[in-house]
Amino acid sequence: MFLLLAAIATAVAAFANTGTVLMLIILIVSAVITLGDIFLYKNRPRQAMVTLVPIVLLLLWYLLIGVENRNSGGAFVLRWTDVLPAVAIVLTFLARQGIRADEKLVRSTERIR
Repeated sequence: MFLLLAAIATAVAAFANTGTVLMLIILIVSAVITLGDIFLYKNRPRQAMVTLVPIVLLLLWYLLIGVENRNSGGAFVLRWTDVLPAVAIVLTFLARQGIRADEKLVRSTERIR
């Protein structure tokens, strides 16, 4: 559920993007990877590793926003859609924690058998 909400938040941010083409590509790739990560449920360790990719991409997106605003020389203004990638980062992190907890639970039940 967290991954789906993170993909939706990132996709909405991509459609409302007013930055450079590179920033748009980062948002789209992050949304696609997050959406694709949902279907890796059969391999939880890989799924947990893949959740790191959108987090890194979205942090890179925020870095690019900072560079763009610094180069423009204008006032630093955040729109409500600029907050959506931060929400996606938090949701992806929560999903990663849940995936790791599930894997830990599965391993503990296999140990009992």
